[in-house]
Amino acid sequence: MRPRARTRQSGTTMIEFCLSISLWMVVLMGLSVVGLNLIQALQVEQICRDSGHMYSEGLDFTQAGNQSLLMMLCTGLNMTTTGGSGVLLFSTVEYIDTPQCTAGGLQGNTGSCPNLGQDVFIQRVVVGNSSLFSSKFGTPTTSIIGTSGNIASSDYLTNISARATGFSSVLSLTGGQVGYVTETYFSSVNFNWGSYLSSTGVYERSIF
Repeated sequence: MRPRARTRQSGTTMIEFCLSISLWMVVLMGLSVVGLNLIQALQVEQICRDSGHMYSEGLDFTQAGNQSLLMMLCTGLNMTTTGGSGVLLFSTVEYIDTPQCTAGGLQGNTGSCPNLGQDVFIQRVVVGNSSLFSSKFGTPTTSIIGTSGNIASSDYLTNISARATGFSSVLSLTGGQVGYVTETYFSSVNFNWGSYLSSTGVYERSIF
């Protein structure tokens, strides 16, 4: 009887092992994916901070040479200046008060200067795959953005699409003050598990 009992116990142990290993393999794979995404998140945070600092210091990211510098920062993240798995959005935001309206040849009221009392975009530059992500503060109409990313005062004072919606809840500006905003988004292919989990990515923002 004893040998038979041992044989039965051995079979039960094998079944238990197979059941438990299937569970732990899923846990191990999940931890690996989370770890890889965490590494990417740290890299994206560094890219956002460094590029944002350069932008606030006046670096023109519409120039090919400066875009190449960005690509060096984004090494390993499958990004190009016009496509790939990432995008960087650079925005200059200004608060419009009465002096800004009168300087633009308008009266200091919302009838003449519709964006009076609003935060507005005065510049927007996009590098990378623009279809991946849109700014959390809004997107100015393409027709009012110049080749260097600048928006003319005649547009940012009157065109409501130039408003930086919700920016005041992040940073409160006074008349004439500006903020330099950098938003970065990179898709996380490590988290794309078919229909179970898709369209994931890492978003970072810096303001100077």
